[in-house]
Amino acid sequence: MPKIDRKLEENYLDFVIDNIQLRKDELVYLSTITREAVADNKSLRSLNEDYRKRTTPDPLNPYFIRVDLVGGEIRYYGFDGLRQNEKSDAIPVSHAGVDGILVRPSHTDGKGYTADYAENLPDLLARTRFIIRNGQIQKISEEIFAEDVEPNRVIASEVLEETIQQTREQKMQPIASTLQPDQFKITREPLTHTLAIQGPPGSGKTAVLLERLSRLAFADEKVRNSGMMLVGPNAAFMEYVSQVLPTLGKSDISLQDVESLSPFAKEATSTKVESEDLIYLKGSSKMQDLALEAVSNLVQVIPNSSLMRVYDLTVTFTPLDSLNIIKDLRENHSDEPYAQKRRIAETRIKNLLAERLVKDWEGAGRNLRTLQGDPAQLISQESAYKTLIRNMFPNQDPLALMIKLRSDASFFYQIASNILELEEIELWINEIGEKNAPISEYDVPIVDYLYQLMVGKHKVWGHIAVDETQDLTEMQLQMISNRIEPNGTFSLAGDLAQATGIQYYDSWDAIAAALNVESDFSKRNLVRSYRVPSEILNYSQQFLESSRVTVDRATPFLDIKDSLQRFVFAQEDIYAEVVSLAQSELELENSVLILIGEQYRSRMNSEKFNLGERSYVRIMDPLEVKGLEFDTVILVDPKGLANSLEWGKSRIARLLYVLTTRSTKKLLLVGTDLNDLQSPIADLEDEEFEVSSELEDSYLTDLGEYAKPVFRESLPSSGEPDLMDRLEKFFPGFKKRVKDEGLFEPVQFASNAIDEFDLELTSDLEIPTQNFGVSDYCRQSDKPEIARIQSDESFNTGSWFFAGLTQTRCYECNSKPQLLFMSHAITTAGSSTHKWGLGCQDCAVVSHGMKYSKEIYSAISKELEIEKNLNHLCLGCGDKA
Repeated sequence: MPKIDRKLEENYLDFVIDNIQLRKDELVYLSTITREAVADNKSLRSLNEDYRKRTTPDPLNPYFIRVDLVGGEIRYYGFDGLRQNEKSDAIPVSHAGVDGILVRPSHTDGKGYTADYAENLPDLLARTRFIIRNGQIQKISEEIFAEDVEPNRVIASEVLEETIQQTREQKMQPIASTLQPDQFKITREPLTHTLAIQGPPGSGKTAVLLERLSRLAFADEKVRNSGMMLVGPNAAFMEYVSQVLPTLGKSDISLQDVESLSPFAKEATSTKVESEDLIYLKGSSKMQDLALEAVSNLVQVIPNSSLMRVYDLTVTFTPLDSLNIIKDLRENHSDEPYAQKRRIAETRIKNLLAERLVKDWEGAGRNLRTLQGDPAQLISQESAYKTLIRNMFPNQDPLALMIKLRSDASFFYQIASNILELEEIELWINEIGEKNAPISEYDVPIVDYLYQLMVGKHKVWGHIAVDETQDLTEMQLQMISNRIEPNGTFSLAGDLAQATGIQYYDSWDAIAAALNVESDFSKRNLVRSYRVPSEILNYSQQFLESSRVTVDRATPFLDIKDSLQRFVFAQEDIYAEVVSLAQSELELENSVLILIGEQYRSRMNSEKFNLGERSYVRIMDPLEVKGLEFDTVILVDPKGLANSLEWGKSRIARLLYVLTTRSTKKLLLVGTDLNDLQSPIADLEDEEFEVSSELEDSYLTDLGEYAKPVFRESLPSSGEPDLMDRLEKFFPGFKKRVKDEGLFEPVQFASNAIDEFDLELTSDLEIPTQNFGVSDYCRQSDKPEIARIQSDESFNTGSWFFAGLTQTRCYECNSKPQLLFMSHAITTAGSSTHKWGLGCQDCAVVSHGMKYSKEIYSAISKELEIEKNLNHLCLGCGDKA
């Protein structure tokens, strides 16, 4: 077993630093002789650029880990690799196991970088971690791997704790030297699927996401060449993490905050305050349907025939001609953007009119050779032709269209009447702005989507990582989804319990659906909080419990005495006392975050604090600190903050959960009342969730036909534990739905009914169902085009029926028309299930509806004159799908 000698390690560090300087000298020399060795300027520039990009380890901190393997091999790992220089002295005899690679870049070999379990590294004898500052070894921590070592322990806990307790700098630092097994495994997840990382405050979600992104940049050349992007919640967060990826060795990953992701963000100059209800509506997925309707509405059938005079002939284009052009576009080019449809239509109209001109010319007994000029060009030069194109396809751009939706109530109603509820239309129109008023930040994702529908694809990326995903609206997620390659994947990180945005999600599946990720999706949980002291975590638990989100409670790692402190002062003394507390912490070389009311922030920002060598202070809006961390957080009057927000209790709880878990050493609570500091939201009332008739009906369906007489009067709620437990056993997830959405108060009659039917035995009930598969239907049909369709087993369960023909092209062979089949089935629990598929007459294959885009749903619905979209209506029973 290796024995680490500090003096020998210090000698090796000096040896590595000498080689770093030799390598730097070598690169300088190589760049100076290229002019003599290279014949042309292009090659010279290329070589100089190559030398310029080559990096060497940081001489002040060249590596962070040593690995000893069976057989005497020794390896050192850092962020950059280093080979022994030709002018170097010999490798020290104490390190005979080191080959010519003095430091290995961490991404090239898992054995040093991993922090994986010992049993997964059978040739690993020991691993030694170093804390090196200014070229000097500060701490050495050796891990010996043996069969009796606990596999789930925190590795190098003393190094990890010391690293966490270092003064938090203004930019995030990489964590490769302290990466733990639970974190490491996530960084090594394959790129073949979209991955969501759920974790509590301080679990290292962001760090793991960045390590994973950097590793993928090295491991997969194809995705690297197709582009990689990291999206964060705001500019402050992106600035905080900006140096981590370059430190990891990958500087060409694009960093972008979601607020400026769209090029239309610079147009969001509106200063008008919008209501939260309108902001919520603008962030919902309904805006996709609204945008689609607005763009579809642009294309118009001309009201009267258009006449074009060419020489002495008149060529006519009729309303029926325009209708036929539009019909063809809908049937064959439905997925094309508006601009492309217009180009296609221009060509079709021009060619049609040119054919008619030629026909009329020859019909007048004239030789075609006497026609001076190209017929199509002659048509296109006519002002009537240009007017015709403008009438059918008005000149419009996404921004102008959005401004019209914002400022023209009549136009908005025309577009929204079949998309939104009347209450939502009223909400929008009530806040209609002046004509040509600029857009707001909440309009940007809608304009961005309009651009996709009207102009075409944005720049796309092979892989996109998103941090603090839980705070993004459905439209913001769609904005990100529009920038992924067809086969690209996402890496997502966040904490559902820290969702402080106006929308929140109770599951990662809901987020994946908003990103249009329908398969190849997996979730990984981090549960240990490495950064937040246990005392602070225990205090923050009250907010987690009120968040209305079910996530794992954090397991603490740090246990720091007096990490949570409460200070009660008179109101008039609070400002001065906060300044004093902050100054004391700064003198201890701690970074300090002050969260204080708006009335004090401008004054506090002008305060002259005495800073230490590494300490600094930030005074921030409580709504802007997501993802940041500081040594000391001073939270002033948390109850006053809670009362100042016109939010529901659960959203306020999620915000305070964020604010109270930003510190790595101390949380200082300041106020005028000790009870208010201890329980800031205890007096707030829980939200009451109004239960719509649709929601009630959905529960009745879930409970089965047999329960309707009972539950039409009253549905169960969390007030009946025994009843709820039995319902949960029969309907997994029922308790969570009750908690999230709210239900009616229970009555004894409901309990008695459940007892009578005994849900544990309900699976024996005979609920009438019919199984009539697509193949069965086709074999018995007298329609030849239906009879030859073949279907696999997935289309032979449930009651299938033929719903009609559609001009949507086949997913497999691109031919049309196709046959629309839909199914309705009732499970043994009484739940309704719905599916749809398209059967191709050419290749005789039935393709599942999941293979088609959301836009196809709407197109088929309109084509077959279905009242609602296919994903909302079963044609058989009229129920919601």
